[in-house]
Amino acid sequence: MNWYRLYIESVGGSVVCEGPLEFSSMEIATRAAYDMAIDDYESFEGYHGIPDIGDIMDEREEYGLEADSSDDECWEVYYEQRESWLCYWVVEVSGPDDIDEDYQ
Repeated sequence: MNWYRLYIESVGGSVVCEGPLEFSSMEIATRAAYDMAIDDYESFEGYHGIPDIGDIMDEREEYGLEADSSDDECWEVYYEQRESWLCYWVVEVSGPDDIDEDYQ
């Protein structure tokens, strides 16, 4: 097991740091950071121009879809929009006491 700090650039404009946290691999730590970024995005949906799925379904043409496009196509656009906002990274650290003073 290794120790990692997880970072996300919040949709709200700040950088959020979690950890150090223990994970069995960098891949698992990165997935945790990704999930953290998804949670952050979802907390801002519907505010400040951050679209939620309802916005896309109600205004399909505004998102480049035909008026009669399927719900699946709306979900594809939603996932593309969400992914374009996500910013996250992971830093391996030496142990549980290795904190990042700039983000704590």
